[in-house]
Amino acid sequence: QRPTKKQLAGLDALVIDLQDIGVRSYTFNVCMKYAIEGCFRNGVPVVVLDRPNPLGGLKVDGPILDADLKSGVGGYRVPYVHGLTIGELARMAALAPGVLEVPEAIRAKGKLTVIPMRGWNRGMVWPETGLKFVGTSPNIQDFAAVVGYAMVGLGCENTGFTHGIGVNYPFRGLAFKGLTADQLIQQLTALKIPGVGYRKLTLTDAAGRVTSGTYVDVTDWNAWDPTQLSFELRPESFIDGNGNRALAGLAVGWAVAFFSRSLQGKLTDQQKIASVFGEGNIHYPLCIIKNAKVSDLVTQPQSVFLGISIFNPH
Repeated sequence: QRPTKKQLAGLDALVIDLQDIGVRSYTFNVCMKYAIEGCFRNGVPVVVLDRPNPLGGLKVDGPILDADLKSGVGGYRVPYVHGLTIGELARMAALAPGVLEVPEAIRAKGKLTVIPMRGWNRGMVWPETGLKFVGTSPNIQDFAAVVGYAMVGLGCENTGFTHGIGVNYPFRGLAFKGLTADQLIQQLTALKIPGVGYRKLTLTDAAGRVTSGTYVDVTDWNAWDPTQLSFELRPESFIDGNGNRALAGLAVGWAVAFFSRSLQGKLTDQQKIASVFGEGNIHYPLCIIKNAKVSDLVTQPQSVFLGISIFNPH
């Protein structure tokens, strides 16, 4: 929720110090956006303490958010894995028209100060910072979970897939009712997704019960496109132990033809997902970074990221 005039009364400034994880649906960046909107409407300056993007500043992947689908789990029209720090997202919100949900005259008068980091560069992922990772939420307690959230967070929404192995390895373990770990590994391996691998882990839980699950490894960071696995967790991909199609739908009413481009603007992969709802019900997200500098993402997001949507729900 956005802070109210009463809540902000008497403040000299609002200081925001949040550790984001580099994924659009993680709610910390949306909470910051709401706070900036409330402060700008009420004339309160905002100070954001910048922090590293754990996934680094070069890994960018996934579709742009449609403008009409902004919500508490998507407040910026950036790729799902966006490559920006929380300070850069704040600058985008304050400097680029149409990001904040406030009148343009109010946005133009708003006061934002971002306190920069020292020693970080875009090529650094979290382990290279030398910093201790402090858990940001119950299921994001380490860097491994950050990587997993980018990789299977969407794929475990409304698909029948669950993440974790028991209560362990959130967002790194995968399971589906009706499939054993060995069966799931076999089907995942058949997808031939670059940069990822799968292994079976067997654990004993707190009650002494033995449980097994599929652990997802990132085997090649440069080849890894974070969102591809989520898009592959779709109806026609998996068959349960009885030979039936395992899933009902990634998201009712749409399928995806997904195009990912590298930072140099070259096509690196093209993955078309067949629609189980008919050829007319296809949503085409397109992520392009067209010979742009990373600094352009902050001041010119709409010129750097182009989104095309064709959606026929009927």
